[in-house]
Amino acid sequence: MIDLHPLVIHFAIAPLALTLLFQYAVLKWPDRGLQYPAQYSLWVGLVGAVAAVITGILTARGVPADSPAQATIFNHRLAGFVTLGYFVLYLLLRRWLLARYTGRPALFLVLAIIGLGIVVTTGFFGGELVYTFGIGVGGTVP
Repeated sequence: MIDLHPLVIHFAIAPLALTLLFQYAVLKWPDRGLQYPAQYSLWVGLVGAVAAVITGILTARGVPADSPAQATIFNHRLAGFVTLGYFVLYLLLRRWLLARYTGRPALFLVLAIIGLGIVVTTGFFGGELVYTFGIGVGGTVP
């Protein structure tokens, strides 16, 4: 079976990082309509995150239960769910606040920075799986 997880994760990471950049641009240039690209990149990132979580679960099923990588898989999976949940809440809060109040770009920027930190933490555990345990590189799994 082809491991799609290493391919799919980029469709979550890149748009979620772009959300941060667009939120900064909204703060810097509030009258240029950049809140829409921020919103769209967040939606695309969420779709990518759902795909990343699903493909990650499928990939992890191929690792033996007695593998020393299981603890890191657990951490990576947990961080993936936290990332997905955080950005869903971020999207809901963003939509709720924008529907009721004008402004709030500084809050959205802070929340996007926190979210990107969670993405980096998730990526750290994923990198450990690849570079320490060799998972997803086509070799044998320890």
